[in-house]
Amino acid sequence: MNIGILGAGIVAQTIAKHVLPLGHRVTLSNRRGPESLVEVVKELGSGASAGTAQQAATQDIVILAVNWPSVQAALFSIPDWKGRILVDATNRLAGYSPLTLGDISGRTSSEMVADLAPGAKVVKAFNSVPMPWTPTSRARSPARSSSSRATTTTRRSKWGTSSSRSDSRPSIWAPWP
Repeated sequence: MNIGILGAGIVAQTIAKHVLPLGHRVTLSNRRGPESLVEVVKELGSGASAGTAQQAATQDIVILAVNWPSVQAALFSIPDWKGRILVDATNRLAGYSPLTLGDISGRTSSEMVADLAPGAKVVKAFNSVPMPWTPTSRARSPARSSSSRATTTTRRSKWGTSSSRSDSRPSIWAPWP
């Protein structure tokens, strides 16, 4: 099976380390581009490759393995989710130091993910599996400065503020009706 992963951090690498020995192929992606994943792919070995988010999303199954603040941008980078299988491995965390839960009232995080990826068949998995489930030699990458992140324009809609997109998918930061 060909597995695409949106994200290339500890969760993505842990999943890859479990499926690669079974003969599956994995395409990792991140917001910095495939060239930033050369060392990760080398470490993962045969069957692993780096690609764009769009390339990862064309695989048989797609795993969403980004931190919660990056969910919207990751899903919006794919223009058409119709018919794709999307495994949601995210946790609704507002912060990591200290570890802080996001707003857990109202809709579930997977309902929000499904709204942001219309047409996808969303499955929730891996979010409660401890990532030391398999040893990883890579530590969490240091926080990137805000100057290295892409900026987008924002717009207001009935769903709240979202990135500059031509469709009507809601923002995950808006209050849900």
